[in-house]
Amino acid sequence: MSLKNFNASVKSAVSEQAFEQKLKEHTEDFYRCLIQLKPKCNMVTEPRQVNQAPETVIAISDTSDDEPNKTKRPSSKDTPIATTPKRRRLSRSYAMPIKAETATTPSGRVGFQSPATPSVFYSPMVSTGHVFPRMSHFKLSLLQIQQQIKRTTRGGFSHIVPLEVHEGLCLRAVAEWETPLMLYISKANEILIATVTKALGESLGDFSRRLIFKESEEYLTTFLREKGIEQTTRLEEIYNNEKYRVVTINEQGLHNHKAKEKAGLERFRLIRRAKAAELVEDDRDFRDLETLTPEEKLEESKLFTRWLSQLPEDEFKREIDVAATVRSYYLVAATRFTDAVSMDINSHLFRSLREGALENYLEQKLGLSPCPSK
Repeated sequence: MSLKNFNASVKSAVSEQAFEQKLKEHTEDFYRCLIQLKPKCNMVTEPRQVNQAPETVIAISDTSDDEPNKTKRPSSKDTPIATTPKRRRLSRSYAMPIKAETATTPSGRVGFQSPATPSVFYSPMVSTGHVFPRMSHFKLSLLQIQQQIKRTTRGGFSHIVPLEVHEGLCLRAVAEWETPLMLYISKANEILIATVTKALGESLGDFSRRLIFKESEEYLTTFLREKGIEQTTRLEEIYNNEKYRVVTINEQGLHNHKAKEKAGLERFRLIRRAKAAELVEDDRDFRDLETLTPEEKLEESKLFTRWLSQLPEDEFKREIDVAATVRSYYLVAATRFTDAVSMDINSHLFRSLREGALENYLEQKLGLSPCPSK
């Protein structure tokens, strides 16, 4: 009866609003992490003069298209455009709950430990304060995009940007999702383990000194490990699908995101060109567009119109269009990926618990199932 109570407690716990809310918050953190990894763009295209101080790089924000300009020194480690990384399998250490030496809580309940994870992965993010740290971004560069176009364009078609340029950059950008996904799996396991541990203590705590408790504990650990591996394999496949090919039927979303991304990139690019032409002294004087009043936006628009009349046509217009396309596809794919990951873990791992998979497993292992009739 205690075992029956345990199974009922697990089913109830993974269906309760509190459990679903924890997972929802974790999924939202995961999505925010992906959005913060949206590729930044290096707008510098003018060659440096001898003995000239290093140019600042306008780093397009990952959370808003028009954040105040952030400046930094260009790094020799800036990654050039590369082909899609080779397929790698996710680390299994994130896939399975591992039972450590049995730990007894003050209430007498037995606790399980989640997989060992490098502590750096659990340093808090500034924006969320949760499990995802700040991570390095894949960086776009107008100069590198231009070079990539030249390398892949056929003679006589220099005005056409090859699809492989867009696709290669899009796939390179989404390849950055491996570490966030591993962290998502690890935290989801942690939430599940805490729930199951609580149910075990409440239902079988009175039997903590008996063999049935030890056996249940061991079988439970094995069950969670096997389910963790199975679930990680499924999520790994979803991740590899995103890295395989650029596909979406969300044309409207792609169009809307691109319009916004392109407007933001063109704004920063114009400011960058104006500074190079000495029409403005410091590009950091331009604030986040969303913080400007209607009057300030109007004044900025007039200023930009005047600059455009004084500057030659930008030779990097198509490169900006490519960067906007990559960033807009990234946003569409990030939403799709988050939904797919959340849906899969709910529809398989948690669903199996709600539908009695753990109960059936324990009854079979403990020999409590009815004997088959002859």
